[in-house]
Amino acid sequence: MTSAGTTSRQGARRWPSLPRLTPGVVAALFGILCGFVALVLSESATRWQVYALAGLVVAVLTLAFGVRRRQLVTYFIVGLSLNVHYYLTHPEEVLYRGNSSPTYFSIPLVLIPAAVLAGWMALEAMTDRTRLRWGLPVSKFALLVIATATISAMLSSVTRYGIYCVVEMLQYFFIYLVAVNIVRTEDDLALVIRLLLVTLSVQCAIFLVQTTWGTTFTLAGRTVHYGVEGELVRASGTVGVTPAGYAIFVEPLVFTALALWRARDSGVSRVWSGCLAAVGSVTVILTLNRSSWFALVLGIAVVEVLCRRRRIARRLPRKLAGVIILLAVVVIPLIIPRLEKAHGDDWNSRYDLMRIAVRMIAGNPIVGVGPGGYPYHLGNYTPSDFSGWLWVVHNQYLLTWAERGLLGLIAWLAWIRAGFRQAVRATTSPARQFQAFGIGCVAGMVGLLWEYLLNLYIEFSSSALLWCLFGLLLAGNEFRAKVGSCSHSTDHRRLPLREASVGR
Repeated sequence: MTSAGTTSRQGARRWPSLPRLTPGVVAALFGILCGFVALVLSESATRWQVYALAGLVVAVLTLAFGVRRRQLVTYFIVGLSLNVHYYLTHPEEVLYRGNSSPTYFSIPLVLIPAAVLAGWMALEAMTDRTRLRWGLPVSKFALLVIATATISAMLSSVTRYGIYCVVEMLQYFFIYLVAVNIVRTEDDLALVIRLLLVTLSVQCAIFLVQTTWGTTFTLAGRTVHYGVEGELVRASGTVGVTPAGYAIFVEPLVFTALALWRARDSGVSRVWSGCLAAVGSVTVILTLNRSSWFALVLGIAVVEVLCRRRRIARRLPRKLAGVIILLAVVVIPLIIPRLEKAHGDDWNSRYDLMRIAVRMIAGNPIVGVGPGGYPYHLGNYTPSDFSGWLWVVHNQYLLTWAERGLLGLIAWLAWIRAGFRQAVRATTSPARQFQAFGIGCVAGMVGLLWEYLLNLYIEFSSSALLWCLFGLLLAGNEFRAKVGSCSHSTDHRRLPLREASVGR
């Protein structure tokens, strides 16, 4: 009989450390590689030389001191929240009527640890130590999304923007595949959940610093003022440059922290998870993004309902009402100016944009105008007597249909449904911590489906996190199913499962 603990240790041994080298060998290797890079790139732009030499430093240090797989997973998960890109082409200017796709080719920072992890896993697969997973329950729909977008791009009159969009989708798909393969043991599940909570805490801290200073900034050193003079500065953390992008990024993590706080025996400190859920909720409110306010309420309700239906909810503390009142006293004065400006004009403007999108859909129902092509065709479908705000439609469903056609919309919705099913499946897991993670993801996706009604072109980090969550959920479900089948196949009874604690 094999215990779950033994299975976990065997899984951990599949990922050996890289060999360590002596200081002399390291120095010699580093000198040779630097000389080679300097010779090859001597006529190239300075940026190529700097990035190549920085990459060599990282590679040599990795060989010299060894990097554990857990460290690479840490870099990968945390990297999802860092909106840093190495631009292969210069970003084009924002169009007068807005953009609906990226305007450049780039290498996002998160792809670097993802590529190292992918290479490591491929090496393990070639030596028959493990098998690569392709995550077919979700990836088959993801490939369909990419295929329909590619077809629309090739038939578009602005193919360049369609290619930008397809390349970005391929990067998301790569992130998904890496996420599918990094969860193989209970310790892996605990690690990724802990890292997601750490990422949430870091983003909340940065958001509050930006709000306090009255200035938002990017990791590239650029200062971005997003808001109106005299109002609260609408911060965005390091996940993008818009408050909506920040809110969409942290919402599933906030709901996961809330689910861990509400669940019994979650293996997570109740004080830590409760504080994270509270502070994260406050930062979402302080984005002053009204669609995110409703998404927050919706997500909290979903977490509460699922925790009760799964019979894992703890009794609510008596002091909770006092805490909520205290937070309201602090937060409401900060958002009063935004509440006073809430009126019907915003909805009327968005409704008018939706009417234009419907006209465009009627003219291009099957394959659309091509990814990123919406602003270039906007004038052709705008009524001659239109006098309102003219911009790309703030509705992801209509935008997807208009650009990728009915086929693209169906593929995209099927992909979302596949990921949502993995989240719902996780809510029935016997492992309480993973179950709470699934509940948080369900709530996050419900909130996101609402956000899609009033937002467009979600920023890279927010979309990358969604693809990563789909991969983690699928990997966790498959691992749990495998553990369960092994348990039942031995003496027809469940074997004791070691619950991995986040604090471990």
